[in-house]
This record gives sequence, structure tokens and C-alpha cells, in this order.
Amino acid sequence: MTNQTNTKELIKIALFSALIIIGSYIIIPLFPVPISLQSLFAIASGYYLSKKYSNMSVLLYIVLGLIGLPVFAGGKGGIQAIFSPSFGYVIGFLAQTFYVKYQKRNLSKLNLIIMFMISSLIIYAFGVVYMGVFFKLSDKQFDLWKLLFTGMIVFLPGDILKALIFSFVTKRVEKYI
Repeated sequence: MTNQTNTKELIKIALFSALIIIGSYIIIPLFPVPISLQSLFAIASGYYLSKKYSNMSVLLYIVLGLIGLPVFAGGKGGIQAIFSPSFGYVIGFLAQTFYVKYQKRNLSKLNLIIMFMISSLIIYAFGVVYMGVFFKLSDKQFDLWKLLFTGMIVFLPGDILKALIFSFVTKRVEKYI
């Protein structure tokens, strides 16, 4: 890669990390996991960055949060975030980039929506399992239905809306990024 390409990728990494952080402040507070725009930008970063760098913006976001910057949902940060029931979703943000980076570019709107929803399911898988383990270890009573409802089902309408927005915006800006 040329220096110009590396510089462009580094700028995109920083840009998407910043967008994920901004998305963490745009929240609807729910217990135990708030609704935010983080997933939209985490999925977009995996799609818009090259395969080599696709997970770097999410990794940078996680590192910034773990060293104490208030970048996680609701302005939280620090190593103690690992002990939050919602930290599994943060891990899911990174995990889904490994799926997204191997998807073709220039997908149809329908395929973009499908890719987005599969990415969301990957995030949910990590988030719900982590939350279940968290509640089990903290001796809180949470049955499977309540765990699935509060950890995934309540977010599905918002994710469908985010998928529609993502597909609409992607088809318009893809050639410029």
C-alpha cells in the first residue's frame, strides 16, 4: 500500500471510531442495555474500511474506553466497564467486523439490510450471552425469555430502522469513501 492509501485508511479508522463514540452518547436509556447508535457505526466501519483495517476503528474505540475515556454508552469508561451487563455488546461490535469485512461491496439495498441484520445478530449473540453470564455470576434472577427480551427483542425494531438507514445512505456515499 502506498502512504496515501495508509493515510486515507487511518483517517477512516479515526472517523469511524469518533462516530461510534458519538453514537454512544445518542441513547435511549433502558435497563440493562441502553438503545444507542453505536451498532450502526460499528457495522458501517466494518463495511467501509478495507478488509485489512476493518476492525481497527472498533478496536480503537474499545481501547479508548478501557483506558478510561468516557466513550461507552452513556459516557462510561474504564476497565470496570468489563463488569457491566452490556459489555458483551461491545465485544460483539468487534466480532461482527470479522463477518462484515468479508462481504462483497456494492451490495443491493436488500443485501445490505440482510448483512446489517446478520451483523446485529452477531452483536446480540455476544451481548445476550455475556449478560446471561453476568446475571448468573451476580446471583440475579433472569430467565431466558426475560434475557432475550431485554437483551435483543426490544432492540429489533430499532435495528430494522438502522438497517434501512444504512442501506439508503450506503448506496449514496459508497463511491465516495
